[in-house]
Amino acid sequence: WVNGRGIMIDPPPFSSSTLEREGIRPQTIIAIIITHCHADHDAGAFQKVMTGARVAIITTPTIYQSFIRKYSALSGLRHNLLRHSHRYRPAIIGQPLRFQGAVFHFTYTLHTIPCISFKVEWRGRSMVFTGDHMNIPEEIDKLQEKGVLSKARADDLRRLPVQDCDILLHEAGAPPIHTPLRVLQELPSNVKDRLYVVHTAAVPADSGLRVAPTGTEGTIRLDQSRRLDEGKVNGKCPKENCKVREVLS
Repeated sequence: WVNGRGIMIDPPPFSSSTLEREGIRPQTIIAIIITHCHADHDAGAFQKVMTGARVAIITTPTIYQSFIRKYSALSGLRHNLLRHSHRYRPAIIGQPLRFQGAVFHFTYTLHTIPCISFKVEWRGRSMVFTGDHMNIPEEIDKLQEKGVLSKARADDLRRLPVQDCDILLHEAGAPPIHTPLRVLQELPSNVKDRLYVVHTAAVPADSGLRVAPTGTEGTIRLDQSRRLDEGKVNGKCPKENCKVREVLS
């Protein structure tokens, strides 16, 4: 939610019905961010644009073209007709996108198909959503050594903006296309304090990690979260609290 309006991220099918059961009117949803075109991430977006109020689709041109081609083929609708069912706001890597009073920064992750993560800034606070991503530093190093990834691409993956945020929504799942829980478990406590695991509910109780809550009762408010700079001295963290492993570098 940004300034009273909803932006859905990779909504599942029948998400509008779920929102109504939670007392949320579908008309309050004004945009959808599509991180990639796997069915568990984009099927609800197709359903949403074909029913109810017209919304904006936010994603990169590459992912957007994949979305249009995919659901044109599945539905039998012409490309142009499908494009007229919504508004499109391009997410350009390296360029901030201002939307509904917030600023979004997008970057590509490491997955089986083009996939994005983003950082959103609002009133001096920020949140990062990683999207699907294999955040395993040693594997990124190996891919670079083999020539699969260029140095620039590997460095870009190493610089994902997951340190500098007030709330971190980090995915987890089965490698080699997702981040294993053990990588997140090895993070220092000051990172885990603001981290919520998404994309899996299989988080052991003794892992030191927490699953992102669901439903309106599980709402996480950015304006009520602990600020990233709390506890800093002259704008800097005490050395023992600010050391972050390479996994988030």
